[in-house]
Amino acid sequence: MTLPVGVARLPRVRLPELDTPAVLIDRSRYEANLRRMAECVRSNGLALRPHAKTHKSTTIGRRQIELGAIGLTVAKPEEAMVFWNAGFSPVFLAYPPIGDHKLERLRPAIEAGSLIVGLDDLWVARQLGEFATRIGAPDVPVMFETDVGMGRTGLAYGGVAARAAVEVGRIKGLRLAGIYAHEGHAHAAGRAHLREVAAEVSGRLVATAQLIRAAGQSCDVLSAGTCLTAWHMSRDDGLTEVRPGTYVFNDVRTVVDGGAEWDQCAVTILATVISRPDAARFVIDAGAKTLTTAYDENYGFGLVLGIKGARLARLSEEHGVVTLEDSSVDVRVGDRVSVIPIHVCVAVNMQHELHMVEGDQILDTVCVDAGLMTH
Repeated sequence: MTLPVGVARLPRVRLPELDTPAVLIDRSRYEANLRRMAECVRSNGLALRPHAKTHKSTTIGRRQIELGAIGLTVAKPEEAMVFWNAGFSPVFLAYPPIGDHKLERLRPAIEAGSLIVGLDDLWVARQLGEFATRIGAPDVPVMFETDVGMGRTGLAYGGVAARAAVEVGRIKGLRLAGIYAHEGHAHAAGRAHLREVAAEVSGRLVATAQLIRAAGQSCDVLSAGTCLTAWHMSRDDGLTEVRPGTYVFNDVRTVVDGGAEWDQCAVTILATVISRPDAARFVIDAGAKTLTTAYDENYGFGLVLGIKGARLARLSEEHGVVTLEDSSVDVRVGDRVSVIPIHVCVAVNMQHELHMVEGDQILDTVCVDAGLMTH
């Protein structure tokens, strides 16, 4: 069988033979997650443009395309070019590229007309338009970012964003494709209120688009949808596409905030117990350089599976300190433990590779092509 680019066939290695710390993907859960979102989006009449920041893998990106995604979203120029060079088109860079060094890095994709750029500033837009004109590229499709409540980037929804978006559409070298938002504030809403947040986001984008169109400017794409809200969005509400990312793996944060269930967490960190200094704690070989410093007040720095009352309470760079409610728990040096990360996107970014597993067998190694460790 011919393998996709980025996948190396391993011998049928069993987990006890794998060095740690290691990031494992449960193939059944991963595949179910991909299919569940693809079907949800399709049934709601939307397009799916998933954010690749979670997996940063061309192999996984191709699987998302196979299941109906219309393209991928990325956050940095380096990521954009990794995926573009691997044949993905179009790529949506949902982050403003500021400076000639970034524009030059993106030049091949801009010249090919296969990069969509997100921005929220007229100066940035003019620089992009001038660059595209200077190199003789086709008009660059631009998505204007609209703040619908998160308070990060994006101009305020309604008249402020609409007026700026109309101006962007008039800049030589650019074409306004639509508007987009990232409703990261949904994480604070609670599971019971996600549908309400989704409706509010849709309404604010639609109202902004109506103002843009009333000014004589086309605005075809309305894009939002995170791993929490995408489940509750529909074309009937005025959106055209969603861009969830974490759903491919899920993590503690996604479950706690209402976007998934525990049995839909496809990634675990396999770690080895390296010390049992006293009855109240043990130490694993997965620290901040593996799990990152993402923290949850209920689960600490990750959910330790299979050991009742275990809490991953403290991290050093290469050490994870697990405290125990029951000091009689039989955990010994050399034992293996599994941890569900708090924020899987950041954890994956620190890896060279992920191991696809089924039961206790490793099936494939998936390269993290656009991760921090691969630059």
